[in-house]
Amino acid sequence: MEHHQPNRISTLQQFSEAQSVPTEIAVEILLKLPVESLLRCKSVCKSWYSLISDPQFVKSHLAISTRSNSQYAHHRLIFSTERRTRIESCHLHHVLYDNNSINNALDLDYPFKHLSKLVSVVGSCNGLVCIAVYRSALFIWNPSTRKSHRLPPSDYEKHIGLFALHGFGYQQSTGDYKVVEIFPKLKSRETLVRIYSSKDGNWKEMGVYPRVFSFFDFGKFSNGALHWIAANDLGGRIIVALDLEKETYGEVLQPDYDAGYKHFILGSLRE
Repeated sequence: MEHHQPNRISTLQQFSEAQSVPTEIAVEILLKLPVESLLRCKSVCKSWYSLISDPQFVKSHLAISTRSNSQYAHHRLIFSTERRTRIESCHLHHVLYDNNSINNALDLDYPFKHLSKLVSVVGSCNGLVCIAVYRSALFIWNPSTRKSHRLPPSDYEKHIGLFALHGFGYQQSTGDYKVVEIFPKLKSRETLVRIYSSKDGNWKEMGVYPRVFSFFDFGKFSNGALHWIAANDLGGRIIVALDLEKETYGEVLQPDYDAGYKHFILGSLRE
């Protein structure tokens, strides 16, 4: 269907120039276009640029894309390679229905790629991806527009000498994207926590948390909170959740498991 998109855009441009179609109709058509086509539409005229750049339009487009996302046609899988030296991407639909799709993954040109350092995908929300380049940069990146925002550097790492653990999530009530940074203190049973707000543009200290945090992966975002597998005082595995709005944490109760060896892997499915 890709070869039909330029014709649709050309028709929209003719309508816009002739003012022969109501604005409401043009908006409805634009909302149904893929992101790549919308980026081209931003060059048609100033009014379209303002419309497509409007946060409310972005939210509406995301909602429509999610509802019409049969068989994950609008989702892409973004991942770091086995050696974590680059980031690749492929359509999620192809991953589910085409066994050879991973072999055809595209090598993405992400910011700071020239540094050739270890890189990790911290998480993603609403088409934005948070990426950590080892001891160099932490940034929020939009693969569709290729725009990125580098976060201010952390002061914790140089004082503690540890590599931080991160999580990336979204606060629905304020439309704020947040990055959580966690450092376990070496000589105590405590953990230092900071939160970065994309709206404020800076880090905020959350204080010292009890040392239940002994994380093994990046935080998984679901229902307004970031979740990690952690170790409690007895060496058992627990799930802890950090609420991004209330900025509080607590343990998530787990179901009863059968006796025997257990290997925990944490992920999210829808909500």
